[in-house]
Amino acid sequence: MKYTEKEVVDILKEYRETVWVNGATANELNNFLEEKGLIKEEFEVGEWYKGQRTYGWLICVETVRRNSLTGYGVCTTDNEWEDVFDGSVNDYNWTLATDKEVEDALIKEAEKLIEKGVVKCLHECTDIYPTDSIVYFNWDGDCLRVTVKGGCCCIFDKGNWATIIEEPKEIVVNGITYVEK
Repeated sequence: MKYTEKEVVDILKEYRETVWVNGATANELNNFLEEKGLIKEEFEVGEWYKGQRTYGWLICVETVRRNSLTGYGVCTTDNEWEDVFDGSVNDYNWTLATDKEVEDALIKEAEKLIEKGVVKCLHECTDIYPTDSIVYFNWDGDCLRVTVKGGCCCIFDKGNWATIIEEPKEIVVNGITYVEK
């Protein structure tokens, strides 16, 4: 929304007469300006942002509060996934992440998950085994799919990772094979 110079002056007069006269705080000023459409949140829920402080982060924003945001994503410094991120909007020099940056980070996490065991698809498609040959990954902005010979598996969807199916362990005692349950 664009305002003329006169409209901005009128809005500031209204602020001075209604809010400021009562000893407004900085938050009240921000609220007033947001209501008038003069400022808006810098972050959009559902978008991926990258930031750097002591550690680098690639985060999908779930909530934005005045000075902080929450979400999930990966610490790019040590390549560890975080289900919960809660950080400052000011301290990380946040910028919008590219689709390629998000896709690359999710593929790295998916590969780590696949190495751990049988992956149970989030949408009941095809389970993936560590021995399966991965044909390709497909990231559509919400869901990361892994295509293998014989099917495809949704391994990540809106912050949720597929689970690992614990394979029963076989124990051989005196030549007899037992399956641990």
